[in-house]
Amino acid sequence: MQILASALVTGLFMSLGACSSPVAVITNASSKPVSVEIHTDVGESYAATIPAKESVRLKISGRDKQLWVVATLADGRQIESERRYVTSQGLVSSTITDTSVSISYEL
Repeated sequence: MQILASALVTGLFMSLGACSSPVAVITNASSKPVSVEIHTDVGESYAATIPAKESVRLKISGRDKQLWVVATLADGRQIESERRYVTSQGLVSSTITDTSVSISYEL
């Protein structure tokens, strides 16, 4: 019984710790794969290639910063979202189409 209680408490603290950094969910709504980079004003960069009609989830370091998404489309064009200020936690959502990159942030 003591082991079970210890495991539950450990799991709770680990899950709370996992929520301390922002997460970005990037959705590719276009019909072709896209290469995506998330840039920040503090010099961080995160990259992923997203297949058509799919999403990826990226963990971002936990500190206050501005970030934006740059998508390179299959034809080589680059499109960019506006910049959003994020804190040390929350959810960044971005959707990429053939013509734009939207971005939102929820704490």
